[in-house]
Amino acid sequence: MLLISGVLLITPTLLGNTGSSPSPEPEKVTPPFKWQECLIESAKERGKSEREIGRLLQAVSRGSVRGDGDFLSLIVAIMAVESQYNVQALSPTGAIGLMQVMPIGAIEAERQCPRLAHMGNQHGRHPAIKLLDPTNNIRYGSCLLSHYMKQVDDNVLLALIMYNGGYKQLTRITDSATVTTETREYVFRVHQQLRKCQQ
Repeated sequence: MLLISGVLLITPTLLGNTGSSPSPEPEKVTPPFKWQECLIESAKERGKSEREIGRLLQAVSRGSVRGDGDFLSLIVAIMAVESQYNVQALSPTGAIGLMQVMPIGAIEAERQCPRLAHMGNQHGRHPAIKLLDPTNNIRYGSCLLSHYMKQVDDNVLLALIMYNGGYKQLTRITDSATVTTETREYVFRVHQQLRKCQQ
């Protein structure tokens, strides 16, 4: 059983009975999920400490609006490219946190995920304030990502274009020349990181 800052990475399954019955068989363990392995390795490459990695694992586990492995791996890849796993990252354009969610994007996320609207408006706080918390940042970012995935029938390429460039680029996607160079480079980098997560 392996713990990183309180995060259980390998979950034991005990077999057999107690009492007068024969001794239980040896433990069988379930290895970490691919997305966990990817996050640990990638975050270590970026100089994150064991404590920081543990917090990142918790934030993804608790914050993602979807629990399937492919989606979680995509979140990890996006975080690696968007913020280098820096929970306090702030871009010149105002994007915040691990998944670099824009305040206007947070408002859109609240429309798509009603439970976020309640969270964002607690005590009169603007949703942008919530983006400073790692778990909430992933809640908002993964809500937007999930919404985009639904819009394009789970096409990761198109969803990434939307996440980086918004709906305006998607409406012109039939002509690849209309996708900006910045967005092309972004999609390429996320795709490269995602491939590492899926190996």
